[in-house]
Amino acid sequence: SKNKRIDNLIRVVYFLKKKVPDVKLYVVGEDWGVILRDLKKMVEERDLKENIFFIGNVKDRRKLLDYYSRSQVFVSASQYEGFGISVLEAMASGMVVAVNDIVTFRDFVKNDENGFIVDYSRPEAVANKIASLLEGDLTQIKRTARGTAEDYDWGKIVKKIEMFYKSRVSK
Repeated sequence: SKNKRIDNLIRVVYFLKKKVPDVKLYVVGEDWGVILRDLKKMVEERDLKENIFFIGNVKDRRKLLDYYSRSQVFVSASQYEGFGISVLEAMASGMVVAVNDIVTFRDFVKNDENGFIVDYSRPEAVANKIASLLEGDLTQIKRTARGTAEDYDWGKIVKKIEMFYKSRVSK
């Protein structure tokens, strides 16, 4: 959908390709706003057909995990999100995340600790940041990201909810 700002991701890849010629962006998800045609046109105009791939909806979790495992950085230029489960899934799979600077992401992505907060309205700056990430050692960031994702594990969340309700009922 438009709020995902795939157009900004395309712009980032345009600049990133100058530093990382074989960069690949896999766009996973349904075309809710019927914007795919315009996005494909942007890709073609920028000569990025070999770099950007529109996958569509992936219902099979194994296939989704395959996309995570073949990727080095998870990106989201979204302008707003209700929660951001895909970011947590990426963190749980050990990926480095580079997400847009919005409140939802700032709730659990701590810049330079478990991921990176960037401004996707500045595509060249984001491309430079991602290029530098690809050159660095991100072992600790990945480890911390996995730990963050574990805090949102359903088993832990259910226990917290149960404890909350028990504390309210006993009063």
